[in-house]
Amino acid sequence: MAMHAAPPSLADILLKRTLPLALIVALAVAHGAILSPLYDFVSYFVSAFSRRTMFYHPQVLEIFPSVVIALFTLLLGGIPAAVYERVRGLQQSSSASMVIWLLTTILISAPVLSRALGLR
Repeated sequence: MAMHAAPPSLADILLKRTLPLALIVALAVAHGAILSPLYDFVSYFVSAFSRRTMFYHPQVLEIFPSVVIALFTLLLGGIPAAVYERVRGLQQSSSASMVIWLLTTILISAPVLSRALGLR
């Protein structure tokens, strides 16, 4: 007789997946804010590449650099977690890989967090 594992509870899902992902996304969005040291750099390239297109609009030029920075923060923060999962041969993300992703995102976002908290 085969024993099946019980499905994870809602609290288990919230604590092990949803909460870390929400924190990771919040940190990435904070890193994409105008306080980011990368904002001017990315804004320049967005402006340069969107000239003579329908996307060359003040609202796009203000918001799009933040979106780009946030997305790259998510991607770069996930690389160490993906390497960990690959090395361990995991098929799904584990709590350890979520913590790795969260810590990496905190490190990437540290300059913005220190500016926002007035530490710098």
